[in-house]
Amino acid sequence: MINALERLRQAGYLSDLDLHFARAVGSLGREDDEQALLGAAAASRFTRHGHVCADLRSIAGQPIVTNDGLPIPEAAWPSLDAWTEALRQSPLVTAGASDRPERPLVLDKGDRLYLARYWMYQQRLAGQLLTRADRLACDLDDEKLRQGLERLFPAESADLQRRAARMALRRTLAVVSGGPGTGKTSTVAGILKLLDEQAAAPRVLLLAPTGKAAARLGESVGTVIPTSASTIHRALGTDPFRPTGFRHNLKNPLSADVVVVDEASMVDLALMTRLVEAVPYRARLILLGDRDQLVSIEAGAILGDICPAGDRPANSPMAPCVLHLTHSYRFGADSDIGLLARAVNAGDAGAVIDLLADDKRDRVEWIDLADPARLRERIGPLIRAGYGPYLKAADARERLERFDSFRILCAHRNGPFGVEGLNELAEGMLAAEGLRPSRRWYPGRPIMVTRNDYQLGLFNGDVGLILPDGPGGAPRAHFPARPHPL
Repeated sequence: MINALERLRQAGYLSDLDLHFARAVGSLGREDDEQALLGAAAASRFTRHGHVCADLRSIAGQPIVTNDGLPIPEAAWPSLDAWTEALRQSPLVTAGASDRPERPLVLDKGDRLYLARYWMYQQRLAGQLLTRADRLACDLDDEKLRQGLERLFPAESADLQRRAARMALRRTLAVVSGGPGTGKTSTVAGILKLLDEQAAAPRVLLLAPTGKAAARLGESVGTVIPTSASTIHRALGTDPFRPTGFRHNLKNPLSADVVVVDEASMVDLALMTRLVEAVPYRARLILLGDRDQLVSIEAGAILGDICPAGDRPANSPMAPCVLHLTHSYRFGADSDIGLLARAVNAGDAGAVIDLLADDKRDRVEWIDLADPARLRERIGPLIRAGYGPYLKAADARERLERFDSFRILCAHRNGPFGVEGLNELAEGMLAAEGLRPSRRWYPGRPIMVTRNDYQLGLFNGDVGLILPDGPGGAPRAHFPARPHPL
């Protein structure tokens, strides 16, 4: 199977890391079984692509396909029975549950193959969440809570927000999910006000996985409770004696009565485990996010696993701690974008295409670009209308605001319909029409930050513009102002 593994690497399915991992653990464990080594490579590959395990039941016996869905010639996964039997007999694999497996791979009863480290993270996090799900908060003034809920969430449409706030006050764990515009931020702001009324000046930590998200959280909620927001990494603190460890952990918890984590869908399994372990046992932990949002870059889809789509069984141990906000304050449920969003989240491709192709819809439109040669003709008017106003604006503030009002989102990076192709098309069209100079660092050129700078208050993903520093001044990078997070 080494030759087969090498063929999968050459096809781009396995990385050098996947191949070297399989060979290294095979050499250390004196394992030369072809199917066991393929399992090791698969576990590495699936983890690298954001999964915490390789679900053998879903792939066994199937052709091995590339990321683009194309089958790799003469490449197929082993049958489930033969593969799992080889793994159970392998010295590389711990079969069944084990809190501290001593082998590099774990095969559970559901035929899911884990790297041992991620198996342990999953077990630790599940244990922490289930323990917290059982705990009720003490010393609540019920009448004060009732009055506060009626005052802060009076509208009938705010029923789910009211229920989420009551849940967060009564329990030490609350998971609030909801799409854009469903009131997650206003809900947590109300929760913090209610907690402040219950206890004088609770110690609140506002956390997010990225500096940009932390700044946005602090700007939105920090006015309610006098505290600033921080990234999870900065709050946990680096440990100079353990490069991969944190200063705050199970034995040295954070100093907080309430820990709010925004954009929880972006937090990977390893970081979420370490964060939850560092939250004091009696503190409230509130996780906010969108279960349908893109998951973390690293392995794990924690929020989606905690609150999956559909009705949760009433006997689930997590049910009392989870609530999904569904009422959108940005657009109506029957609006074009509302219907489209629901169809996308439900995975209903037919409904999505029908909505886009419906000529009666005025807020969504399907533009057929099967022929790349027609791309300039069809998308050109959108580029001129979307980007022209910001290039014509007078001052930096107006330019930034206008630029932020239009975006083209791409599913790919390369090709005529990808990020690079459409960027080149847009810049060429705007230059040809005299809306921007042809030189590289023209006034109004967009730029994106790729590394956090806490002194400047700029974070990975922030977008700004290159503009002159006053009339005839030197070109400088301009960004929208915001408070600095810790």
